[in-house]
Amino acid sequence: MLRIFTALWLLSPAIASAQCLTATALDGGITVTYGSGDISYISRQADGSILDALTQSTNRVILFKSIKGVFETSQIAHAEDTWEGHNALALSYDFPANTITGFAAGDRGHGTQTQTDPQYGPTSNSFGWAAYARPPLDIGDCSYQAVRIFTTSVSIRYGSLDIREIIYLPELGIGLQTGHSSFGLSPENSDIISISPT
Repeated sequence: MLRIFTALWLLSPAIASAQCLTATALDGGITVTYGSGDISYISRQADGSILDALTQSTNRVILFKSIKGVFETSQIAHAEDTWEGHNALALSYDFPANTITGFAAGDRGHGTQTQTDPQYGPTSNSFGWAAYARPPLDIGDCSYQAVRIFTTSVSIRYGSLDIREIIYLPELGIGLQTGHSSFGLSPENSDIISISPT
């Protein structure tokens, strides 16, 4: 009996570490819970893009499509109990965002982001991104290397500045969106409570 208990005790760290996510987890989808109570269901699509279905505590669902969770390619919001979307945008860039393979502290870039609204047409914005050092993201027994990324989009036409904050996890190849000024994400979203397979 003692041998069985000892074997289970020795195996428990391996069992715990086996639950830590790898990049392949995105194929089946992952669930991220934020300190605000918002929940993201994130998955890799057939074309390699990332789909983040953010369900807010107000029951609003926002669908974000992006390259690596960093460069948005579309967004659409759905109010509670309806699939009628609003705030729909398609986003593209004048630089090859899909060829940026990794992000490290000190990396940065800029260019033009085109936001295409189905009602008002396209608008060209000045776009920039920058990566900063931050401590690893510790979730339970799992620790993920992390980089803090900010993106900015400035519209002269509308006199607006949109800022997003992302925690990029190089081992998973995914950025977790913790701030988005256009959608007023709660400051508590900067606290990531859990990450698990969906």
